[in-house]
Amino acid sequence: KRRRRAHEGSKRPGRIRFTKSEGTTTTTAAASSRSSSRSRSSMPKATWNGKVIAEAKSEETEKVEGNVYFPLSALKKEFFKEAKNTTVCSWKGTANYFDIEVGGKTNTGAAWTYKEPKPAAAKIKNFVAFWKGVKVES
Repeated sequence: KRRRRAHEGSKRPGRIRFTKSEGTTTTTAAASSRSSSRSRSSMPKATWNGKVIAEAKSEETEKVEGNVYFPLSALKKEFFKEAKNTTVCSWKGTANYFDIEVGGKTNTGAAWTYKEPKPAAAKIKNFVAFWKGVKVES
């Protein structure tokens, strides 16, 4: 079997992790496991440096590889600055990053989005996920 590398922000590189309402499942990367599932049990929010930087209704978010993806409309835009760096995921496409600035501190490249994802990741087009110490509660 050929293993694919997950996004560098995922919790288990080389594996895809997704959550369903009946529990959490971890599986090897395969086309059938690339679909996202939605969490409908709460109102997810992302916080960093003591501020809520994104918040959305559960049905507006997507969960892929253990990451909650928020729609761009859920971001508190005053905290985000588009960064120049990009990375490429073999099945999602090119990720564009944001720096997060809160209270005079900057968290470089702590959020990413797929502006033009590959077809397998179409559901997360223009959604944003977080890492580097950003706390996401879902």
